[in-house]
Amino acid sequence: PSQSDLQWAFIEGLPPHLRSAYPPLQEGVLHITPATRGDLTLPSYLLHSPCDDTVGAFAKTRIINANVLSLLPSQHRQRLAGMNVQCRSALLLKQAESLGAAFFGIQEARTSPGFRVTPSYYIFSSGADDAGCYGCEAWIARTIELTQESARRNQLLVIDPNHCAVVYASPSLLIVAVSHPVITFHAVVAYAPNSAHPLDVRRTWWQHFASVLRPYAKINVFLCLDSNARIGSITNRLIGPHHADTEDELSLIHISE
Repeated sequence: PSQSDLQWAFIEGLPPHLRSAYPPLQEGVLHITPATRGDLTLPSYLLHSPCDDTVGAFAKTRIINANVLSLLPSQHRQRLAGMNVQCRSALLLKQAESLGAAFFGIQEARTSPGFRVTPSYYIFSSGADDAGCYGCEAWIARTIELTQESARRNQLLVIDPNHCAVVYASPSLLIVAVSHPVITFHAVVAYAPNSAHPLDVRRTWWQHFASVLRPYAKINVFLCLDSNARIGSITNRLIGPHHADTEDELSLIHISE
């Protein structure tokens, strides 16, 4: 078989609970539904600038959140292109660039702690735990589009590495502060324990998460969170019934808080 035939072959060997997280594979072709593109418009109070000519400006921003299960190669299928760490990161990078994402939050990256640079993004990694699990990554775009209503023109804000600082990092929580002369925000990536963990462990994590985030509550937070919440049995305008789970005790309580 060719390299392209093997690229996604690893999916067929996944256990059912992981296989369902991937798009359908038909005759060796992975059928992917294009991601929905949505703009997040920031109100003027989220922006600050010493220049009068940027009054009334707002930023058009796209944010992506994804649990990738792992960015590491499989020990059993290292020769498959789809399981290669460079291939996985390259595919994610291509998608982020095509959507024009200003911030990309990744859970369960399982990568080493550190900082790396691509032509489009600064990538901050919190690192996995001692067992090689979890690990968050925050991808911050090197340019962010700013639209000035008064001037009716677009401006690209160039984000410098000196504008970014990691203020908190653990295998399940990463906070990167971005302070630009025009806009300031905190990029937060978090991964909550799932229902397989004891209830007290889950409660402790959410309490710690809230305490760490509390100082930044009034300082523009962009949150990419995998809450591992069981939802869907109770629907509303934000939650539909597709692949619904029965809500458990911690499903929405801490998210709403």
